[in-house]
Amino acid sequence: MTAAVPYALIAIPNLNRASTFRQIVSETLPLDTVVVRDGEEALQETTRRGAPSLVILDLSLPRVDGFAVIRKIRRGMPESDTRVIAVAAHESLRAAARELAGSLAISSILPLEVDRATLTASLESVRTPAEHSAAASASAPSIPDPGIDDVVDRAAIEARRRSRMPISIGYLKIGDQEHVTFHVAAREPGPAAALGDTTDFMFLRQIAENSEALVIPNVESHPVFAQFILKGPRPIRGFAAVPITTSRENVRASLCVLDTKPIALSAGDIDALAAFGREIGDEIDRVLSASPDARSAEKLRGADTTVNAAEVKALQHLAATDPLTGLANRRGGEKYIATEISRAKRERRPLSCIMLDVDRFKQVNDTFGHQAGDQLLRDISNLLKKTVRAYDILVRWGGEEFLLVLPGVDLDLARVLAERVRAAVEALDTHGIGPVTISAGVARFENDYDFATTLKTADRRLYQAKASGRNCVV
Repeated sequence: MTAAVPYALIAIPNLNRASTFRQIVSETLPLDTVVVRDGEEALQETTRRGAPSLVILDLSLPRVDGFAVIRKIRRGMPESDTRVIAVAAHESLRAAARELAGSLAISSILPLEVDRATLTASLESVRTPAEHSAAASASAPSIPDPGIDDVVDRAAIEARRRSRMPISIGYLKIGDQEHVTFHVAAREPGPAAALGDTTDFMFLRQIAENSEALVIPNVESHPVFAQFILKGPRPIRGFAAVPITTSRENVRASLCVLDTKPIALSAGDIDALAAFGREIGDEIDRVLSASPDARSAEKLRGADTTVNAAEVKALQHLAATDPLTGLANRRGGEKYIATEISRAKRERRPLSCIMLDVDRFKQVNDTFGHQAGDQLLRDISNLLKKTVRAYDILVRWGGEEFLLVLPGVDLDLARVLAERVRAAVEALDTHGIGPVTISAGVARFENDYDFATTLKTADRRLYQAKASGRNCVV
């Protein structure tokens, strides 16, 4: 479903600020502009008029929050070309938006009190589909291949989770074009360092050109890196970076994890991070080898490439799969879940979900090392595969969290299954690690089958289980 007439949708509760935004949009883009004050009104407008060309929304909206609005637009209108600019007064919301920017396709994330020049610059980077096509035909692409960019972006998120660091950065260079993506944990207020300043990424360029990791446990008195990293009231103090090695001479990449306090990663931890960098390099090679754009492939490889349907299918499967466990990853899982929600809504069938989390997983990594932690996650994944039905959706949601979506299952039966999984994990042979337990939160999709709301309920119940002593189901 697309809009008959292109329009911009502004969803901001504060009328004075919304009016200012509307004026700037009208001065910058030739779009009819609609202003609403809450999330429900925004969704009603998209239902009535179709997908907007541009959405500017406050992530803190009444009735339906900004994240839920974006998800509904993306799932309800998957073929739309809607560009999203998210604004928020609170850094915690902006940090969460940066974490989800890839999966929600958020174009820009700005403070609510953004100045006119910054907002105008963000708007000028947003083109209508026709303008975008005209620009594309006039000149060759000047940004990295989106598939490779996505691989590095996802790798940065995963590196942060694996290392238990609050901040991660992914660096990619193809030819003369550079791309930097950084992720900050939602619970972390974020460093005040000027991460957008290219001088701050000097060390990432060096790592990308080298074959060895770089670790600085505390840069505070370091003779080289202190001048680049130590900035602002919450400076970065420790970091570790590893190269992403590919077979392409004109492709360079690296991963970095950082903390606002000194880090204490062991040599084994760095080995694990370096091994992950090599895995990502292999994935980049596969993406380039299977790229459906023959011209891009020729430019990057210097040779002709023929892509068949099997290779494309294999690439799609790779992008939707967690490499450690073989389960669907978050991005792939969301696609499967959207399909199941549509089916349940159409047939008015019950649908439930279970959010699982491994208890005290950090202690496993700290005591036995990341390789033992990875093996534990693989063992639990294999157990889950054997426990659930063939048509249940099983997703590694992130870190040590797993999500199960159960078609045709009501809340009571979902709790029975969750208890069965809990008992099975408790009895699992962990190869010397010792007893391992999980906590679980269970929720049922209500009549509106809203995924974000249901997931939030399951997540809340999961943490109730944690607070109740762990190793239980709520």
